[in-house]
Parts: sequence; structure tokens; C-alpha cells
Amino acid sequence: MYKRLNDQVKQIRMDLPAREEVRIRARQAEFVSLQAGHTAKEIGEATKEEAARR
Repeated sequence: MYKRLNDQVKQIRMDLPAREEVRIRARQAEFVSLQAGHTAKEIGEATKEEAARR
């Protein structure tokens, strides 16, 4: 999904004011950080479950 959005931004980059591109990049960074946080939470929960089984 991230690659597809980057490709779309590249296609319209010349028509975008710089401030809009910054906003797009900020949203992408937010998405990646939320996704990483969710993954970290899942790993933490899986680790706790594995420890509880032992």
C-alpha cells in the first residue's frame, strides 16, 4: 500500500505545492509508526503467551 501511494505522489508531485507533499509524508510517517507499534504490541503479547505456557 505504501509503495502504491508513493507512486501516485510521484505522478502528481509537480502539481503539488511543497506544503502538501510535506503533509503526505507526515501522514505516511504516522502510518508507519502506528503499524510498527501495533506489530511490537503483538510480539509482546505473543511472548507473554509463550512464557505463560512454559
